[in-house]
Amino acid sequence: MVYILAEAQHAWRRRAERQGGSALKQNTQSVKLGSVGGRIVAEVLIGLLLGDSSSFLSQQPSWKPDCMLNGKFGTAELIKFAGL
Repeated sequence: MVYILAEAQHAWRRRAERQGGSALKQNTQSVKLGSVGGRIVAEVLIGLLLGDSSSFLSQQPSWKPDCMLNGKFGTAELIKFAGL
């Protein structure tokens, strides 16, 4: 847990230093999980969904979205499909 928080803080500090300016401006940089922390959180959430027999992922593990574009589906494809 300490490593995950340190990884996020390190990335935040590098972005804030690149942005420069006042301390207040630097503090407007959002803190995000790094690659290790993000992977752990994603795997835990997926594991919880797979472990819940009533979850959609558990009941339909081979489901793929109908609105895939060029074989991929992400946030951009979802927004385009939703017409936003």
